Amino acid sequence: MGKSQIGYSPGKDAKMNKILFLCTDNVCSGRVAQELFNFYASGSRQGIRWLPGWVADSRGFNVDASHSKNNVVQPSHIQQPGNLSKNAIEYLRSEQIAFDKDRLPLPVEPSDLLWADRIIALFEPDHRPLVESRFPLWANRVEFWNVPEFHEANWGKALPRLEANVAELIAVIRAEEKVATI
Repeated sequence: MGKSQIGYSPGKDAKMNKILFLCTDNVCSGRVAQELFNFYASGSRQGIRWLPGWVADSRGFNVDASHSKNNVVQPSHIQQPGNLSKNAIEYLRSEQIAFDKDRLPLPVEPSDLLWADRIIALFEPDHRPLVESRFPLWANRVEFWNVPEFHEANWGKALPRLEANVAELIAVIRAEEKVATI
């Protein structure tokens, strides 16, 4: 993640384990995964154990750098140019998960991949070809999930899958850390 990009803090991030969620437009599923992971990992959710030392961020494959800087026309399913989709905003608010309403969608760049300790592309059928064509040297480091993009038609099916995957990811990380300390 370049130093000028939102969320990068060398002092803070240097000691953190970092997850990068990759999605299509960086206005819905990837951003929800990011905020949900950070919320769960912070210990803010009952039943999900605290995961200290981890932070998540997200990027999109179809975000032009001018999108994020100039607030130009965004995909039609977002509420306001530069912000999250209406469904993402409603979900995060209903779960009382704080989010940066002013954070613009960000394109995935090689520096983001270098920043991350773990990279997860959310929808393998769409995202594997993008990883393989744009970042072929990184394809074997990317974990692929099968959470489709959150558009109106599939919101009710995709959201529970994303919630389950994020909770499972935290459980796996906790188990890996426990094994590493034995």
